[in-house]
Amino acid sequence: MKCPLHVASKKIKNWHVRPNEGEAVAITFRITSLLLFLIFLISCTKVREADPEEEVIKSVREFSNQSIANRDTTGIVSTLTPDFHAITSRNAEVTGSHSMAKKFAEEFQLRPDVSYVRTPLQVRIFQPWNSASERGKWVGTWKDVDGTIEVSGIYYAKWVRINGKWLIRAEIFTPRKCVGGKYCEQAPV
Repeated sequence: MKCPLHVASKKIKNWHVRPNEGEAVAITFRITSLLLFLIFLISCTKVREADPEEEVIKSVREFSNQSIANRDTTGIVSTLTPDFHAITSRNAEVTGSHSMAKKFAEEFQLRPDVSYVRTPLQVRIFQPWNSASERGKWVGTWKDVDGTIEVSGIYYAKWVRINGKWLIRAEIFTPRKCVGGKYCEQAPV
C-alpha cells in the first residue's frame, strides 16, 4: 500500500498534467456541490434586521456626549428620566436626573477640561415594553496635578420610551483601565 502523502505529492508534482475525463467530472461535481452548499448556507442564515429606533438611541447618546463636551447640564438632564440612576466607575451612586446634573456641574468646576465620551457598541430594542439596552465603551480624560488621567471601560445603559421619546433610565460604568497620575492608584471603595 502506498503512503497517501506519497500519492498526493505525485499529484502535486504532476499538476500540469490534465486529469482524465472521469477525474475532471468528479472535480467539477465536488466544486459545484461545495458552491451550492455555501450558497444554501448563506441564504439560510438569518440576519438580524436593525430596528430603526436603534439609530434614534445612538443619536440621543451623541447629543448626551455633546452636552457633556459643551458643559450643558440642561442638555444632559434632557436625555435622562427623572428617576435616573447611575453607578459610576468609582462606585458612586447617583439617583435622579437633577442629582446627575449637579454631579456634572461639580465635575466641570473641579476639572474644567474633563471629557467623557460613550461609544455604543450594541443597541437592542424590546418594542413591546418600550425599553432598550445599550452596551458600549467609554473614556474619561482630564488634566490633574501630576499628569493627564485617562480612565476607560465598558458601560451598560437601560433606555425607556416615554411619550415617544427615548430616555436613559440607568447607567453602569465599569472601569477596565486607568493611566496617568495618583488618581489611578487610589482604588474605589
